[in-house]
Amino acid sequence: MAKASYAAGQMRHVLTVERPVKTRRTDGSVHTENHRVVKRIRGQVDPINGREFWEAGHVASIITHRVRTRYDSDLTSEDRLDFNGRKLNVTDLINEGELNQWMTLMCAEKL
Repeated sequence: MAKASYAAGQMRHVLTVERPVKTRRTDGSVHTENHRVVKRIRGQVDPINGREFWEAGHVASIITHRVRTRYDSDLTSEDRLDFNGRKLNVTDLINEGELNQWMTLMCAEKL
């Protein structure tokens, strides 16, 4: 398998990583009220074909953006990215080639 490599110039977008703030209610349930800024990262944001469809009475999002960035073990699928005011929910993280060098984040834009 070929090793993935990206030029530093391709990481031209600055993204803010936001993580949900979870609070426990008096009834014991967990509630997510807002997000807090965790860090800023550089990446390459590419829009890809996306759509929404009805699935079991709920709107299901389809991937709308692919973000490539340097490997970061702190990122999770609970995070979202702020990209120039647009909110991209991370749905999947791919460690390219399992080399801990580059990651692809598959995201769905929150409408």
